[in-house]
Amino acid sequence: MKAATTLGVSKNMKEDTTNGRDDAAEIIRLLVCSDLRRNLVLTLHNGAASLSDLRQHVGVSSTAAIHALRELERDHVTSQDGRRHYALTNIGKILALKLESLTKAANVLTEHNAFWLEHDLSGIPATHLADVGCLEESYILTSTSTDLFKVYSTFTTLVENAKEIKGISSILIPDMINVFSTLGPKAQPVELIVTSDVFDKMRELVDRQELRRALEEGNLRLFSLKENPKIGLTVTDYFLSLGLFRGDGMYDYSHDLLSYSAQAIEWGTRLFDHYAAASEEVSASEISGD
Repeated sequence: MKAATTLGVSKNMKEDTTNGRDDAAEIIRLLVCSDLRRNLVLTLHNGAASLSDLRQHVGVSSTAAIHALRELERDHVTSQDGRRHYALTNIGKILALKLESLTKAANVLTEHNAFWLEHDLSGIPATHLADVGCLEESYILTSTSTDLFKVYSTFTTLVENAKEIKGISSILIPDMINVFSTLGPKAQPVELIVTSDVFDKMRELVDRQELRRALEEGNLRLFSLKENPKIGLTVTDYFLSLGLFRGDGMYDYSHDLLSYSAQAIEWGTRLFDHYAAASEEVSASEISGD
């Protein structure tokens, strides 16, 4: 009898799980497979609205809007109040946040599809890839055959006006160190993370006296990272610049993603903090080998 009861409970639990998955699949279909339903949810994310307002905003007839709203209400995504205004339920508000994030991510990935397809993304944590929609207001800066140094020259011009600078570099560009080390007097102390391999090369090729002076005076804070994130990141108080390695393992000097949006800057700051936590600060004495 006990065994039969246990089997019955197990069967019910299995059925509940299956039903839950079916319901989840239905909600995904409901939101993703219809431009109208998706637009209605995103519109209602801004607040409750009448049928007239919704119809005008999404550009459909009352019949089409009502049919879509009934489908959403059936799955507890929307509700209607006594004034016949439509609003998102608590479930709908959460789904709207995810839908908005997905829409932004799709915009970023489709607008700059070559950039994301042709580069190595292994150094960008999954949490940041999930938030790639934060880079929606961005464009790809590209060097040309008539201006081979367009990306680099644009970068140096931009950082000269920055008041706060944080960077991650998996490659060594000697002039870049000189640019960073001389910015301190007009900016907050520059913080730069480099891989341990890049740091070793710096001690060989960069003007040690100049670099040591920058560290001692606080113009520059330098960090060494054992792992190779395979990125070139600069985030300042007013712009974000992101460079990546190509699929063949070579750094792409000709393409940078550039953005001036607050969301992109916050995204870049979190990426810098992620690698800063795994790095060690370099002292001035380490530059000269003392």
